[in-house]
Amino acid sequence: MNMSTPDNQILIANAQVEVLMPSSGSEARIGIRRSDWQRIKTDVSRLDKPIPKLEVIYAILFGIAGTSALSIPIAYSEKNPPNWLLSFYVDAFIVSLAIGIALVVIGTWVRKMKKQQVGDCVSNMQTIEDQFKERMR
Repeated sequence: MNMSTPDNQILIANAQVEVLMPSSGSEARIGIRRSDWQRIKTDVSRLDKPIPKLEVIYAILFGIAGTSALSIPIAYSEKNPPNWLLSFYVDAFIVSLAIGIALVVIGTWVRKMKKQQVGDCVSNMQTIEDQFKERMR
């Protein structure tokens, strides 16, 4: 390799580059297209987002619903209870039970979607790996 310096002197350099090839199948490398790499990075970045913990919230709501349900007969059996007491327990039971059930359904759906995202990422990686296995045959 010849290179000129500012004062037109010639500098001669010999560059020896040694490339070591992997010695076994377990150390083999796979070169992939940038578009495939970007797709995998996007899939993995989606997997990094945590699943919201709805279990605690709906457990509390089911506890409120249960407590309200047990309080309804007691409030009904009282002599001269306030007018709002029985309706309060019934409303608390219905609202907390409905929201709790909704959160159970949402939590199940979120877990199902996360599982599908993991499956999609693994599928993308397997597709890329299969393409290279076909080329190596």
